Amino acid sequence: MLIRTIVRNIKTNNEQLKDFEKEIIKLYDKLDVKLHTFIGLTKITSAEIISEIGNIKRFSNSSKLARYCGVAPVNFSSGNHDKTVRNEYGNRKLNGYIYYLACRSICTGKGSNNPHNPIFLEYYYKKIEDGKTKRQALTCVMRRIINIIYNILSKGVPYEHPSELNQECLNKIYQKMVEV
Repeated sequence: MLIRTIVRNIKTNNEQLKDFEKEIIKLYDKLDVKLHTFIGLTKITSAEIISEIGNIKRFSNSSKLARYCGVAPVNFSSGNHDKTVRNEYGNRKLNGYIYYLACRSICTGKGSNNPHNPIFLEYYYKKIEDGKTKRQALTCVMRRIINIIYNILSKGVPYEHPSELNQECLNKIYQKMVEV
């Protein structure tokens, strides 16, 4: 009997979750924001990002949004000593969304060599070739994503994926795979 009650509660919760998601999508559509046009973002995830950012006008540029997200490095200086470290502050929930989106942008599909976003994957490899660690290169990708999010939200325009550049990056990636 206890198992039946738990299963019934799970089914009810799943139905409520679907209803909540429909309501979130309706509210998101009323905002008339085009954030879901970015590759890898759904309307639900876009609504979560917008709920964490709030009003985009409170950030005068994308650097301030990056600082708020916890992506921009923090500078500690005293006298003659200057040290720049990874930012562990900022909105951690928003940072998690951006991190997930960056990982998703540079990964390839399961059992496939086709990346989800060849432009970001090629940029990631370029940063590694420039001497950055994998973590630093991923942070650079996150920073690019924040720039795009800031522009989409502040200008109110949809994201247009550059298809010519996309094919060019795919060719470079496949060429590197052949060399290895």
